[in-house]
Amino acid sequence: MLSSGEKQLLLLFCNTLIARDKATIFIIDEPEISLNIKWQRQLIRTLLNFTKDSQVQFLFATHSIELLSQYRSNVVKLSNIVDGENNGRRYQTPA
Repeated sequence: MLSSGEKQLLLLFCNTLIARDKATIFIIDEPEISLNIKWQRQLIRTLLNFTKDSQVQFLFATHSIELLSQYRSNVVKLSNIVDGENNGRRYQTPA
């Protein structure tokens, strides 16, 4: 019997493999949920290996320090500024 995290990974990996031959964007909210730390560390690396030389792209929303620290150069931080003058959305990349 697969755990919920294993089921999530299997579904994600199958969909990724199927989509390799066409331009696809996967938008995934908190992919680390239900995964142990070992799987969290391997998740993005495995997805990138599956889609190497393809037109598949990933957009992840996460609070996981583990995922953020591994791919710091690829992180874009979205924030909502609420200061009375500059209300709106903005983004920044890490320095």
